[in-house]
Amino acid sequence: MKRIYALRFLLLLSFFSLALRGLKAETDFKIFTGYRCDHLKWKALELSAQTDISVDQVLTELNFTKQNIALIGGEAKFIDSCLYAKARGDYGWIINNHHVKESLIALHRDTSPGSTFAQIATLQTKAHVKGYVGDFSAAIGYPLESACGQVFVAPLIGYSYAEQTFKIHDSIPALLISSRGHFKTLWHGPWIGADMNVALTSQWSIFGEIEYHYLMNKRTLSSSLSLIPVNAFLHKHYCSTGQGIYLKAGTHFNWCGWILGLDMVAQYSHVRHQRERINWGYLGGNVSLGCAF
Repeated sequence: MKRIYALRFLLLLSFFSLALRGLKAETDFKIFTGYRCDHLKWKALELSAQTDISVDQVLTELNFTKQNIALIGGEAKFIDSCLYAKARGDYGWIINNHHVKESLIALHRDTSPGSTFAQIATLQTKAHVKGYVGDFSAAIGYPLESACGQVFVAPLIGYSYAEQTFKIHDSIPALLISSRGHFKTLWHGPWIGADMNVALTSQWSIFGEIEYHYLMNKRTLSSSLSLIPVNAFLHKHYCSTGQGIYLKAGTHFNWCGWILGLDMVAQYSHVRHQRERINWGYLGGNVSLGCAF
């Protein structure tokens, strides 16, 4: 199933590139492999469903840190005198054995005037994580080129889709705590941005990309995490909106129609909705090889 999911992006990019090949314009297609380190933190403050204990609110938290991910993907671009279009997609899987930190804090408010919430219980556990990620983005824009042809800029409008699935397993027991399940997030929405390319020589150039995303986020937490005295993380579904930014910078070398590239990427997105907050970001790098026609 994972292989089919990964091939969808590459096949879509291949069809996109082949469809543009017949047009009288510059088209290139690249395949890349790389690495990125993801960080995702989710918090939710909820009213307790327990009536037989002195717990008013429950602060639950999942903290996925240093999730090292191997990537494979592809990118296709089309450049004409009045149209610039691009699409990219990738698939990645967690290759390390880092942990997810799961926390639950039970809060109670005293009935006296002016009282604040007091922490009456804090329970934590760690569990190993496996999983995969997938991203797809497509955009169109208008190309602007300097008179000398060395500087190229294209304002863009596009749409993106990103998914992370973290599978929690092999929990480390502590105070009768057990945990197995998965946490899945979907980020999708429109974005605006720009691509820029500066030709240093006839074969070597540097480039940069910036994107601002308006995101709709859906997340599902399905877990058997059991914490005394409160049971939490049982099949919860959330939807909300947020913002994000994507940055990319690199260089590529063009020789006889072949393109060799190296780039660095950074991304940060966040959602805040009522009693809930989620932050997601990563840093990474890629090596690419492709051809221009």
